[in-house]
Amino acid sequence: MKITVVGGSRGIGAEVARRALDAGHEVTVVSRSGARPVGVVSAEPAGVASSNDAVSGDHSDDAAARTRIIRGDASTYRVAEEAIAGADVVVVAVGGIKGHLGNRARVTRSCLRVMNALGMRRLIVVSALGAGGSAEHMPGPVGSFVRLIKAVSLVDHNEQEAAVREFGEDWTIVRPSMLTDGPFTGEVMTRLPGMKGTLRRQISRADLADYIVENFDNPDTYKQAISISGQV
Repeated sequence: MKITVVGGSRGIGAEVARRALDAGHEVTVVSRSGARPVGVVSAEPAGVASSNDAVSGDHSDDAAARTRIIRGDASTYRVAEEAIAGADVVVVAVGGIKGHLGNRARVTRSCLRVMNALGMRRLIVVSALGAGGSAEHMPGPVGSFVRLIKAVSLVDHNEQEAAVREFGEDWTIVRPSMLTDGPFTGEVMTRLPGMKGTLRRQISRADLADYIVENFDNPDTYKQAISISGQV
């Protein structure tokens, strides 16, 4: 499949890009910096134009042919269209920008406008545990602390999620607990809205990325907001 990762130069976006390449997908990475994800080697991108000179962590010619790096702000329609056109799955994994409130919601709305215009359906958005009523799944007193220190970002995520729900197509919202650089374990816990039980305090980016890639085209996750953590 053809995958576009918006916000894919670092963090969870970069991990999704790497794992999607390892799974044999074609991957377009778009970010404001145009920096290559760690483990994905590429030539310097030029503006919004794409580069096909990238390779994944296995350094294979095949991976190079399946990778594109785009530099630009995806809140701009032209950049979002360049990155998203032709994709089977769009993953939005953008973070906040210091001094610019609402970046996640702004970029997500831009991507949704492009997807609507192009008749595209499959969208996966990385939100955060605590957003959209998922506080019920946050672990004990840690949940109250996290909600306090992440109050501003949770407002952004709430607006982001509201925009996604209006999309009406095959969207999935993923709400991870605290992300870490821990190792891949292949073991996660998930909760849907209304389900009883709290999650663990954290999840590795490797485990979250694996979950996202494994569910690229899983209809059981469509129109679902999924809270997720590691097993420990």
